[in-house]
Amino acid sequence: DTWTAGVVINSPLTSGALSGLRLAIDYYNIKVSNAIGAQSIDVVHQQCFSTEYNPTLSISSQFCAGVARVTGDGAIGNVKGTFLNNGRFQTSGIDVQLDWNMDVGPGTVSLNSVSNYLIELKSSELPGNPLLEYAGTFGPQGNGLNRGAYRFRMLNTLGYALGGASLSLGWRYLPSIKSVSYAQNPATTSVGAKSYHLFNLNATYELTTNVRLRAGIDNIFDKDPLVV
Repeated sequence: DTWTAGVVINSPLTSGALSGLRLAIDYYNIKVSNAIGAQSIDVVHQQCFSTEYNPTLSISSQFCAGVARVTGDGAIGNVKGTFLNNGRFQTSGIDVQLDWNMDVGPGTVSLNSVSNYLIELKSSELPGNPLLEYAGTFGPQGNGLNRGAYRFRMLNTLGYALGGASLSLGWRYLPSIKSVSYAQNPATTSVGAKSYHLFNLNATYELTTNVRLRAGIDNIFDKDPLVV
């Protein structure tokens, strides 16, 4: 179930520095039940050995099909997971895009800023498990969701175009983030990560209507990725 609402505001001015301004704001609220996701080992064990999903603790339960036993002593061997409609999650947030341009000298300066504020991202891998809040952590886990639920993220591009040539500088920002275990235990001592800035430089030149040259440098300050 998805609800969205948005507004686009164009500058009412016809001249001046703010005449080329455009702002788009969108709110989203998404809830998914019976989410498809790969079983983690913990989920396989819980469904096989919990009376909530296997009331009689039968070894022939469909949930125990992925739990192998060691011949001779019955110890748990290799565990195989599959994809099931087990989970549920809900998320909401705000997307903001700002576009601006203005003639400066013989060319045009432009700015594009895209950002997201994550209000919540709650997820549970099993119907009987509580929803955990992963916003601001390295999570979530399961349900086919991407990890890295940054509370805020932003991508800015500042450019200058002159005739058939253009030059742009991109700035990607990710704020500090907590460990994934924080969602289950706020007192965890597991370390998250500090904020991260990445800058890219790109240039294009249009030789003819059908031929355009492009060049760029990713990570111009040679910043190493964070190791946590």
